[in-house]
Amino acid sequence: MKLNRRLVTLLVGIGLVLANMPIVQFMPKELYFPASMIIFYISSFVLYRNYRGQIVYVGLLLALPLFLAHLIVLLSTGALYVFSTPHFIYSVLGIFSGYCFYKSKSLVAKGSMLAVLAVICVFTVFWGYHYWFNFYNYGSPMGGSKKQVDAGWVYTLTDNDTVQSERYRNKLVVLDFFTTYCAVCFEKFPIFQEKIDKYKQNANIEFAAVNIPWGKDTAGMAEHIFKVNGYKFPLIVNHSKLDSVLDVNCYPTVLILKNNELLFRGSIEDIDAVVANEMAKR
Repeated sequence: MKLNRRLVTLLVGIGLVLANMPIVQFMPKELYFPASMIIFYISSFVLYRNYRGQIVYVGLLLALPLFLAHLIVLLSTGALYVFSTPHFIYSVLGIFSGYCFYKSKSLVAKGSMLAVLAVICVFTVFWGYHYWFNFYNYGSPMGGSKKQVDAGWVYTLTDNDTVQSERYRNKLVVLDFFTTYCAVCFEKFPIFQEKIDKYKQNANIEFAAVNIPWGKDTAGMAEHIFKVNGYKFPLIVNHSKLDSVLDVNCYPTVLILKNNELLFRGSIEDIDAVVANEMAKR
């Protein structure tokens, strides 16, 4: 009987991991981790309550498929993956929370546990996921990394077009790097347009979307996509490996540069503070 209960628990854990895998494709990313935590919290609590004499095994057997899935991703990619790592942490936290809720005897303790979970969910949705995404992709929770770069990046940007290069000299240049196969890049374009509209009266700021041809891109693909979708902001199709020059290795990535200085690396949502700081210097 005990063996059957442990097998059921293990199968539940495997089922939850498999069910979570396709969800990430459809659910907003900032909701995915709290949702996983709540699912494992409810499932573990139900199992703890029904298998009272198997508490240790319930926790271990629910966590085992999570650990194995995370290990497979870690071994296949050689790095902590942006989704699997927090998914593992939040899910294990859900299992632990289910245990704490099960062991709590008073309504105050149970209410406190639910309040803590609610705070974690709210923080993750509004701030936590954004901080983690920035840290994973850009090396800083808030985005941004000021450093010196070769001033020749402007010629690389324009494929050595001297006339076009002069357009960007001594100005704040906001570049949104994207590929035609990046769905998130296109989701961010309306925000990019909002920023352009916000600063369009300022002649000292230039915006451009920079397409890095990649994979099966064909000549004119980016231009065609812009035409079909009605994007009006400047497009630069760069063939001179500007992404390598400026160390761009994920998409979308937004950079703010001025002459030989990189002022910001991060998400388009976070550029306002940097722009305001630079404008205040003038």
